[in-house]
Amino acid sequence: MAFQLINVGAVANDRTGDTWRDAFVKVNSNLTELFDVVASIGIVFVNEEADFPVQDGTTITLETQIQYIITAPITTAKSFTVQNAAVLTSSSTLGPLLTYTGTGAMFNIIDASFVIRLMQLDHPNAQGYNFVDTSGGTFVFLSDNVRHLTGTKYGTFNDAQTVLIQVGAAFSMAQGIEFLGTNMLINSIDKLFIGSTSTSFKAIDLGSSVSQTTEFRDVTSNAPSGAFGISGLINSGNIPIGRLAMINNCEFGGGMTSLENITNEDVRYRFRDNTPIPDTIEDALLSFNGSSTETTISTQDVPVIVNATWTCIRESFFACTTGGRITFLGERDVTLPIDVHVGLISAGGGSINVTVYLAKNGSVITASATSIAISGSNQALVGIPWQDTMTEDDFYEIFVENNSNTTNIIVESGKLRVA
Repeated sequence: MAFQLINVGAVANDRTGDTWRDAFVKVNSNLTELFDVVASIGIVFVNEEADFPVQDGTTITLETQIQYIITAPITTAKSFTVQNAAVLTSSSTLGPLLTYTGTGAMFNIIDASFVIRLMQLDHPNAQGYNFVDTSGGTFVFLSDNVRHLTGTKYGTFNDAQTVLIQVGAAFSMAQGIEFLGTNMLINSIDKLFIGSTSTSFKAIDLGSSVSQTTEFRDVTSNAPSGAFGISGLINSGNIPIGRLAMINNCEFGGGMTSLENITNEDVRYRFRDNTPIPDTIEDALLSFNGSSTETTISTQDVPVIVNATWTCIRESFFACTTGGRITFLGERDVTLPIDVHVGLISAGGGSINVTVYLAKNGSVITASATSIAISGSNQALVGIPWQDTMTEDDFYEIFVENNSNTTNIIVESGKLRVA
C-alpha cells in the first residue's frame, strides 16, 4: 500500500480537506502497514511483560530470529526460553532494567544461539544463563555490553561452539561463569568485571571442560578469601594438546586466590600482565659449585658428559636433572638463548688442552666448541653463548673432551641456563 497522506485543505476551515473519520482511517492504515513491516523484519518492541507475543503462565519464549527491544523497566517471574538466533537488546547498557524474580535460570538456551546486548539485568534468586548444546560445538552465545546486578550465578555454558562475553559486569554473584563439556571451540571473555561476597565463589570455573580456544582478557574480579579467580584441571587438562590458553591483563583482588589447580608454568597456558599472577617465562637453570668429581676421559678427542651433581635452581616449561640435563616440555617450538659456564682443572696436575661443548639430545653441537688450555692448579673458565630452536623433549647437556691425552678433567663449577 502506498503512503496515505491526509488532506488538510488549502487553508484552515475551508472544508476541502478529509473528514475526521477519513483522516484517522488513513492514520490507522499507515500505522498498520508500519507495524506489519516491523513485524516482517523480526522486531518486537517490549514496553511491558504482556508485549512478549509468546508466553504462558510460567515461561516467555524468545522466538527464532526475532529481535526484542526492551523500551521500559520490566519485572517478571517468568523465565525465558530462547529459540535459535533470538536477540534481546535495549537502548544502552544503562537502559531499562529487566528483572527476573524466579528461581530457575533466567534464560534457558537449549540447542540455540543467543545474542544479548546493551542490557541491564537483575536475577537475585537465579542464575542468568543455562546454555546447553546437546550436539556439542554447534551453537553460539554472545553477550555484548550487558550488566548483571545480582544473581546466584552468572551462568553455565555446556558444550557451546562459542561463548563470547565482552564489555560487561556482574556486580554481586554467588557464583561466576561455569564451562562444561569437551566439544567447545571458543571460550572468550574480554573486559568483564565480576564480583562476589561468597567465600566459595569461582569467577571462571573451567571444571572438566575442554575448549580449543580459551582467552580471557581484562577480566577483573573481587571476592573474599576462599574464593578463586580461575579454576580448572591440573596439568593443563582443560586445554587440548598443542593449543594455548591466553590469560592477559586480568586482576583478582579482595583476598581471593587467583588460580586453583592451574599455574603460570602449565605448558598450555600463557599469562601476561596479570595481577597478581606472575608472567609465564620459559626458562631453566642448573648449577653446581665446588665439585671435586672427576670426569673420566677414556679416549683422547672424544667428548663426554660432565660428571657432577647439579642443583636445579629453576624450571618452567623445562625439566632438570641432577645429572645436568635440561629437557624442554613445551608443545610448541620455541627459540631461546642458552648459556654455558664451566670452571675446569686437570686431574693430573699438568697442562692439557680441552674443548667444551653444548650438546643437544646426546650429541655435541660442533659449532659450539670452545677450546682452552687448563692446568691442575688454576681453574680455567669457559663460557658459551648459544641460541637454539627447541621441540618438545629436546634436551641439553654440557660435554668436555681432552685434546692432549686421556687425563681426567675436574669440572669444579658449572651453570647451564636456558632463558
